[in-house]
Amino acid sequence: QLGEYLGSDGELPEKLRLAVLDILDFHHIEFDVALRRFLFSFHLPGEAQKIDRLMDAFSKKYFECYTGNDFKCKEQVYVLSFALIMLNTDIHNDQIKNKMSCEEFIINNKSIAAGKDISEGFLEDVYMSIIDDEIKAREDVILPNAIKKGWLIIEAKRDLYYKKKRRWFVLDVDALYFFRSP
Repeated sequence: QLGEYLGSDGELPEKLRLAVLDILDFHHIEFDVALRRFLFSFHLPGEAQKIDRLMDAFSKKYFECYTGNDFKCKEQVYVLSFALIMLNTDIHNDQIKNKMSCEEFIINNKSIAAGKDISEGFLEDVYMSIIDDEIKAREDVILPNAIKKGWLIIEAKRDLYYKKKRRWFVLDVDALYFFRSP
């Protein structure tokens, strides 16, 4: 219900959207991590206009805090936010049979603002972050304050040989955690 209200039209829902975003600090935070932190507090509403209002507010705030080189304008943040939400649904919904490939994602999003391309490396990174870790709401998430998540190859010495293990890691504010899977 909170997501429905935050996405609603009107003066009070807009003030609340901005208040929620004022609490969040997106300085020096990767794009997908910032989007996850914003969406962590509520379930997205089903209505496109409400999602539009939420993504518009997020993109303004993120671009104000952004210090990197990948985004040249707020519109790129806005469009890519929508693209990640759609990719998240596409990849993690079992009812969708034909999943979007990384190449398709890059082609669809490389030139999302006239004359201002986003680098393929950046788009590949955000694609892989969604593949590896579904965007979820608070009740579905473990370690919500994670700074970074991803796959890591760990080499462990066993007797006279080394064994490589692939582990999912979560870097939290206070610790580094390893799991067998996300």
